Amino acid sequence: MVIALKPYEKRAIKRLMLIFFIGYIALFTTLSSLYYTKEYNREASKNMLKNRLKQAECKRLTNKDCSKIKLIKTVNIDKVYKELTFAFFLSFIVFGIFAYFLARASLKPVRESINLMDNFINSIIHDINTPLSVIKLNTSSINKKLEDEKLQIKSFRVLDSITKIEDLQEQLLYSIRSHTMSLTNENFDLDILIKDALKIFNSNSYNIKIIYKGQKTKINADKKAIYRVLQNIVSNAIKYSHSDVHINLKDKILSIKDSGDGIKNPELIFDKYYSDNKEKNSLGLGLFIVSTICNRYNIDIDINSNENGSEFILDLSTL
Repeated sequence: MVIALKPYEKRAIKRLMLIFFIGYIALFTTLSSLYYTKEYNREASKNMLKNRLKQAECKRLTNKDCSKIKLIKTVNIDKVYKELTFAFFLSFIVFGIFAYFLARASLKPVRESINLMDNFINSIIHDINTPLSVIKLNTSSINKKLEDEKLQIKSFRVLDSITKIEDLQEQLLYSIRSHTMSLTNENFDLDILIKDALKIFNSNSYNIKIIYKGQKTKINADKKAIYRVLQNIVSNAIKYSHSDVHINLKDKILSIKDSGDGIKNPELIFDKYYSDNKEKNSLGLGLFIVSTICNRYNIDIDINSNENGSEFILDLSTL
């Protein structure tokens, strides 16, 4: 059974293979130079010996001037070139295959650790779900009967915290099942979805204002999955931005731009459990889920990031 490589495994194997081939080429070049020099000197010595024998034979058989006889002046090393070319390609293929499987084997413990973490998270989510539902139901019931305004505010804060925990649960489940979960495609207007989502975003964005400019854009995709992509990118933008967040939708190009400090490692930002800013207490799942969903729909993601902020650009032309 062939196990599909995960993004972090692909990147690690590429690096290991690159290091291997650089080392291999350097070693092969050194050994080839030594072999070439040896064979060249050997052929040159053979030619010198043949020339001396010709001159000696000429002097023995005739009294004429032997300095004008035809001597071997070139060293024929075509055979050496063929041998080196054959050896290079054969060893390149053999050692390349060996290096690939060695790299995969070395990553096996990492894969097992991540799978163990995913299974542990999955179990914890299911164990938390039941008491969390009970807390939410009872808090909602109590809130309806409360007359004290201060107690009502506190009750709403509890409900808000429960909602955040439920969202975290959903993020964790998405991260575990994102590669295998089924997607139900439907036709809908992304412009309307964004406007509906903005009502929630703006209510939770505190002092960050979200400015949206868009147009009617019909797409065919799983509505919940696309909402999750939008929610995760916008939530990140709100979290790291110092001022307004700008969202633009035109000709099936969705752009989300913040005014934060930029992304330190854009090449790692979509890795599972990677967080670019540890101070924000992020689990590093949001953009991993974004990447997984976009890959399933062949949505290209471009990131423009500098010290003045970051911009995520999604090409939705495949939807």
